Amino acid sequence: MTTMTENTANQIVRNSVFSYLKDTESAQFCYLKYQNEAGELSTYKLLLNVNFTNLYKDDLETLKNLPTMNEIEKKAKDELMKSIQKSLDTEFQHSKNPTKNMTTIHKSIKFHDEKDEMYLHCISLEKKIHVAGEYKSVKSSEKTIAKKNLKKNLKQNKIRFFRINLNQIERISANGHRILIVAA
Repeated sequence: MTTMTENTANQIVRNSVFSYLKDTESAQFCYLKYQNEAGELSTYKLLLNVNFTNLYKDDLETLKNLPTMNEIEKKAKDELMKSIQKSLDTEFQHSKNPTKNMTTIHKSIKFHDEKDEMYLHCISLEKKIHVAGEYKSVKSSEKTIAKKNLKKNLKQNKIRFFRINLNQIERISANGHRILIVAA
């Protein structure tokens, strides 16, 4: 009896995923059931095909116009603005920062060819938690808390990155403008 190697199994899954997603360039939404490393199981409604450059430019303008209450907030705001500007100057300039070892099958969906992982880069529109995860408690500095509060006013607060190993994919389907992925 022949046993299938993990590499062969991953190749079959990869081919199936590519086959489902090959005609979904116009897909706008992805419904993802996903369990993260902390054990949280959630269902997300995600917006695909986002222009992150414009989103970051809008956030930079929003930050410029936000008033600060004290020196800590001012410093947090300045650091956020520098970070956003750096992202605009480097991360979104693909000629300066090419994505290596990745196959793009959708503007928001890429595969890492060597790691057998799928990456989603999108905006979270909805999240429903089915099983709560266990997270460590963290003591943040005043400046970090100020940054978190400022980010609540920004569009990038809804940006989500998902890394899904092909072994985690239990089901995937696509039709028209919607993609469904179940990964555990």
